[in-house]
Amino acid sequence: MYKKFKCPDPPSPSMGRGKDWNVDLIPKFFLADGALIQLLVHTGVTRYLDFKVIEGSYIYKAGKLHTVPATEEEALSSDLLGMFDKRRFRKLLQFILNFDSSDCRTHQDINPHRTTTRDLFQHFDLGPEVMEVTGHAVALHHSEDYLDQPCAESIKRMRLYLESIARYKSSPFLYPLNGLGELPQGFARLSAEHGGTYIVNRVVDEIVMENGKVAAVKSQGDVHVFISMVSCSHNVASEGMYIATVSTTIETSNPEKEVQPALELLQPILQKQIFVCRSYDGTTHFETECEDIKNLYHRITGAEFCFPESHREPLQDL
Repeated sequence: MYKKFKCPDPPSPSMGRGKDWNVDLIPKFFLADGALIQLLVHTGVTRYLDFKVIEGSYIYKAGKLHTVPATEEEALSSDLLGMFDKRRFRKLLQFILNFDSSDCRTHQDINPHRTTTRDLFQHFDLGPEVMEVTGHAVALHHSEDYLDQPCAESIKRMRLYLESIARYKSSPFLYPLNGLGELPQGFARLSAEHGGTYIVNRVVDEIVMENGKVAAVKSQGDVHVFISMVSCSHNVASEGMYIATVSTTIETSNPEKEVQPALELLQPILQKQIFVCRSYDGTTHFETECEDIKNLYHRITGAEFCFPESHREPLQDL
């Protein structure tokens, strides 16, 4: 890592062995009841991953660390909240946990699609400091825009946090042993079961052209032809038909032109679809990326992705 980021001095001997370190370039946690954990369980890749619960969730205020109150007991004992705020915040937690979007009896005169989050907090008579803690440490919003938006999204976020912490008590967050690099490794192992191959940490030396078309990629002296196709032998297409996938990082406003050399290699093509996904954001968790995955699923299949109830069991041996 020191070489990659061209640090002028070598690591101190006190840091121990280099192989003991796994530093994430996109550091994020998993919400225990979040969409990514459900996706990982659904794919079966969790049999190649081990998770550990993060020891706690804290907020720094007035020069001191405070545990984020996320249960009724923590709300009553938290030194973040005043005497009256504790009971008001407790009532908000009870409202969030009992809230059912399809049951108006649980709404307490709150219209989740019209009432703003600011008005929701004022409904429970929460002060500005409690609103800040709730909005950023429980609902995990990263700006103040949410306060003047309908509260449905904030209720959903707070409920996710509360249900995640209910899974393992000490914290709503999970983290894979050996770092986030285990995630692609897990998928590589799962892919190998089905005949797939991953090639990583390769520098492209040359793009080999034949008759004006891309035929291969030369990397560190080796030539690799990347044509990924599955067919009837995989039980995914009719006999004599193939499904091919081409992916790249978009660098222009014309993504189809960027993958055109690959498309020409795959001719004749009966039907093609191009899908563009987002990149990572600055949050500490993967919920927004999972929304992107589900959005891609919807655009590709035309159907909403629904987690089977059988896959909502908590991870074991944490």
